Amino acid sequence: MIPGFLPFSRATIMFDVVAVALIAFLPALAFSIALVKRGHYLLHKRIQVALGVILLITVVLFEVDVQMSKLVVEGGWRTLTVESPYHGKPIDNLLRIHLVFATMTALLWIVTIVQALMNFPKIPVPGPYSRNHKMLGWASTVGMFITCTTGWTFYYMAFVATKTP
Repeated sequence: MIPGFLPFSRATIMFDVVAVALIAFLPALAFSIALVKRGHYLLHKRIQVALGVILLITVVLFEVDVQMSKLVVEGGWRTLTVESPYHGKPIDNLLRIHLVFATMTALLWIVTIVQALMNFPKIPVPGPYSRNHKMLGWASTVGMFITCTTGWTFYYMAFVATKTP
């Protein structure tokens, strides 16, 4: 396991990368939504597609890191949570909740992007599909907010919080 770069954490490098990415993701998402409200549809499209690609690459690299850590150290990343007061069931339960939202949001995000690419012209402008896209987009945004919130809570509980002696 490659140690992370955040000085206050026991996490691996990919947990740190994902934690930082989650911080950057929400403002980028908000900026992209603000662009639509100002009529900058093409820039919105480019940012959303870029965020989707970055998210996909990050998740794949993260999953590789998690699986590799299991091969290197028995128990994998869980061995890094022993010092946490939430070690065991609390971390596992929150991880399950996070994974439900992360999985649902990723699938929704894919549907939102693919449907937009199929239903809007190459240079996007409002049209008949706009209403559906707006609903999917907001559902994806809410899902991403919950995913980020549960992800950061998990990260804190697993890798930052420390038992008091």
